[in-house]
Amino acid sequence: MASFADSPPEIVKEIIDALQDDLPALKACSQTCQSLLPLCRQHIYRTISLTLCHDRGHRSRMLKSLRLLLDNNADIAHYVRNLVYRIGHNDEGDDNVRVLEKLHPVQTLELDGSGAHWNTLPSPMQEALLRLIHSHSLTRVQISGFWDFPITVFIPCTTLTDLAIQSLGLTPATKCDNDKQYTILGPVPRIQSFTFGCADDPFVTKVFHAKRSTGVPMLDFSSLKELNVHARFYARFEGRKTLLQASEKLEILHYRATYLEDGCKNLVAWMNKTSLSTLKRLHVVLGIKPSFTDPLCGLCEELTQFAGLNAIEEITLNVFTFTDKRCTTDGAKWGRLDTVLANGFPMLRRVSLHIDIKITTCCLVSPDDLAFREKLHKIPEYFPWLSQGTITAFQFSAEIVHSDDDCGLKYTD
Repeated sequence: MASFADSPPEIVKEIIDALQDDLPALKACSQTCQSLLPLCRQHIYRTISLTLCHDRGHRSRMLKSLRLLLDNNADIAHYVRNLVYRIGHNDEGDDNVRVLEKLHPVQTLELDGSGAHWNTLPSPMQEALLRLIHSHSLTRVQISGFWDFPITVFIPCTTLTDLAIQSLGLTPATKCDNDKQYTILGPVPRIQSFTFGCADDPFVTKVFHAKRSTGVPMLDFSSLKELNVHARFYARFEGRKTLLQASEKLEILHYRATYLEDGCKNLVAWMNKTSLSTLKRLHVVLGIKPSFTDPLCGLCEELTQFAGLNAIEEITLNVFTFTDKRCTTDGAKWGRLDTVLANGFPMLRRVSLHIDIKITTCCLVSPDDLAFREKLHKIPEYFPWLSQGTITAFQFSAEIVHSDDDCGLKYTD
C-alpha cells in the first residue's frame, strides 16, 4: 500500500504548505502518517492567540488545556512562531505564566497589557514576558496597553527590526534610564519598520532620544525604511516630526489623519530631504467631516512639494467618514489630485482611491440616497489624466455602509 513516505519529500512539503490555511485538512493529514506530523504541526501551531475574546471560565480552561498539551508534547512549542497575548486581570492560577515560559523563541509577538502598570505585574509574569521579548529569533513586536513601560526592555532585542507601540504611557515613576540589568556591550537593535499612534507621541520622543549609560542609543533608527503614524491631535506631533526628520532612507510611509482638516500639513516640511528620493510607496488614510472644505485635508498641497523631487511608484488614498450627512462630491475639490499627479511624478505606476461612508439613520433608500450614490460614483470622471493614462494604473471604489452602530466602522490601512 502506497504511503506519503514513498513520495519525494519536497513534493509532500509543497502539498502540506498548500493546506496551511485549512486547519481540518492539516489535522486529518497529521493523523494519516507519522512523517507528516512535523510538517502539519508547523502550520497548526504556527500562530497562537490568547486574548480576552472568550468569557473568563473559557479562557481559564483554554490556558489549562494548552499548558497540559505543552507539558506532554514539549516539541510543539518550537513550532510556534507568532504569539498574540493579552493579559487577563482575572486569570486564575499560574497556567498563563507556565504557558508563556514554554512559548519561546518566537518571531513575532503582539502583547497587550490591558491597561496594566508594568511595575505592578507579578515577578513571574514580568519574567515570562521578558523572556518572550528577548527571544533571539524575535523580529517583530507590538506592545500596547501598558503604563510605565520601561524603554530599557528593548536593549537585548538585537534581532528586532519591526517595532509597533500603541497606548503606552510614561509616568513620573518610570525608570527609563536603568539599563544596568542588561548587557550594554551587544549590538544596538536596528529598527527598519516603526508604527505608533497619536497618543504615543511622548513615548515615541522618549524612545528616540533614549541612550544607554554608555551614551549609545537604546534603538538605532538610522536604517528606518517603513514608518506608520496616526495624526489625530494638533498638540501631539513632536514624535512624528522627529521620526520624519531623522529618516534618511524611508521607502514606505503610512500616514493617517483623523478629523483634522489640514491633517497632512507639514508632511513634506518635516521629512528628511534625502528620503524624498528614496520614498516609493505612500499610503494615506483620511478621516473627514462633512464640514471640511477640503476632503483631501491638505494632501494636494503636500504632493505639490513632492513634485519633481521624488521616486514614488505607488499612492494609495483611503477616505472615510462616519456621518449621516453627505460628504462633498464637488468635482473641483477632488479633481485637484489628478492635476497635481499629472506632472512631477515620473516613477508613478499605481494610484488607488477608496471612499467609505457610514450612514447610521438611513433604513430605506430615498431619492436623495440614489442621487448621492450617482454623484459619488461619478468622482472618477474628475480624474481624466489618471483614468485615461496608460502608464499609471488607476483604481477607484466607493462604498456606503448602512449601520446603526455608533462605534464607527472598523478601518485598517
